[in-house]
Amino acid sequence: MSINTEFEEDEMGDLREYGQEAMQRRLGQLAKQRREELGFARAAFAVHAGLGSDATVRDVEFGRIIPRSRTLHKLELALGWRVGSFMEFVQKEDRKASSVMMEELDAYDSGAKDPLSKVPTVDLLQEVIRRLTGLQENLGVPVDSALTQQMLGLAAMGHKPEHLDDDGDDDISGFGPSAN
Repeated sequence: MSINTEFEEDEMGDLREYGQEAMQRRLGQLAKQRREELGFARAAFAVHAGLGSDATVRDVEFGRIIPRSRTLHKLELALGWRVGSFMEFVQKEDRKASSVMMEELDAYDSGAKDPLSKVPTVDLLQEVIRRLTGLQENLGVPVDSALTQQMLGLAAMGHKPEHLDDDGDDDISGFGPSAN
């Protein structure tokens, strides 16, 4: 009597699509895809994301590791993913890994009228500060590291600039050349 091994292999292959390791591999594939979409080599992306080395990026892309929370936070921001999305999906043991799509990880709906309104002010301020500092470094302009650290500290503490009042009206009329 012959046993249908093809069916058994398909069933086993399907089982390998579930669980933490399968999800880590899938998220690694999506991380690599997004990095390449952004036009970064692995080492350049590691620098862009503020990670210590490209080995971390490689290990995530191959599904070998789940980075520590601080590294994961940097990675998600650099990939344009929602903060916390990596761990959210890794913990979905009952979800078929191959069914996870990039759009589910993205920080916001790119088709939305005002996607930045969905980004927490703290995250937005930290990203602006990081990008401005990087731009200064690339242009060879001296960076005031004390001021940068102070701004990052304020952003991390949830400091909201005075021109962004609680009523949601982002009136900036008190700023700029005409404001005296």
